[in-house]
Order: sequence, then structure tokens, then C-alpha cells
Amino acid sequence: MVSKKVLVLLSHPYLESSNVHRNLSQRLSKIENVAVRHIDQLPTKNTHFDAKTEQALWDEADTIILEFPMYWYHSPASLKQYLDDVLTEDWAFQNAYALEGKQLMVLTTTGGVESEYSANGEHGFELSSVLTPYKSTASFTKMKYIPELVIYAANFLTESELESEFNRIVQSVTELTK
Repeated sequence: MVSKKVLVLLSHPYLESSNVHRNLSQRLSKIENVAVRHIDQLPTKNTHFDAKTEQALWDEADTIILEFPMYWYHSPASLKQYLDDVLTEDWAFQNAYALEGKQLMVLTTTGGVESEYSANGEHGFELSSVLTPYKSTASFTKMKYIPELVIYAANFLTESELESEFNRIVQSVTELTK
């Protein structure tokens, strides 16, 4: 059986101070056939990412995971810039569709508890609805969006609760390599 490759694109401008994403990215990078790239540490030219280099990495992967902390219902700005630079019309859409059939997933953390992300909750929407732009990106590029992995109230979890969340996510990502 051939193993599938997973590319994790981590966007976090303050990774050194993030216990959750720092630990999570370290754990994910230890999984066979999983590559983790911290896009905030990649070189840029005039604030743009090297599309050809990044596209080659996407070409090799079966699943792309966008990992980031949720900031005001969005990813950090670096992920938006990265996607703008990499998902070019001559490669990702407009009859090219190099990503067709690949999987796209979001892995995110929130400051709020899960119950706050509901029609009746504080935010008024399920987190799944907030992530609609990523689902639309998958659809537009003919990728398959797979359900997101979320750690709710990440900064308020006990060490034991965090360990459980890390194990759940590592197991889920490991399954994507099979």
C-alpha cells in the first residue's frame, strides 16, 4: 500500500509564544509522510511567496492542511497572502486544475468554547460556516474539502485536555497518510 503525503502549511506570526501550535507542529512533523512548513518563516520577494516552489510541494501532496489560530474569524494575513500567491490561475484553476482530486483541510484553534460557535451562541455561526472561504477555495480548484479539525478554547485547556486534543489530531492526520 502506497502512503499518501500530507503537506501542513502553518501560519502563525507568533509561533514561539504559542504553546499549542508550536507543540502541534512538532508532533505533526514526526509523522511519516507529513511535511510541516511554517509559511511565516519562508523567504519572500517584495512580500510575495515563490509560487513555483510552493506549487511543486502542493503537487507532491495528496492532502493540504492549513493550520492557523483563528483571529477575528480569519486566518493570519500571511496565509491569505500565501494563497493569493500560490493559487495562480494558470495552475490552480482556469482549465489547469492541478489540484483536482486533492484534499484540503483546515486545522485551527479558537479562543472560545465550542458552544459559542452556534446559531444561538455568542458568535451566531458554527465554526464550519466561518470557514466557508476555505470550502469555496477547495471547490473552485476542484479539491475535496474534508471536515476541519478544531481545538476550541485552546489557551484555556488543562495540560491533560491539550494532550488529548494533540493525540486526536495526530491520529486524524496519521489516518490521512494511509
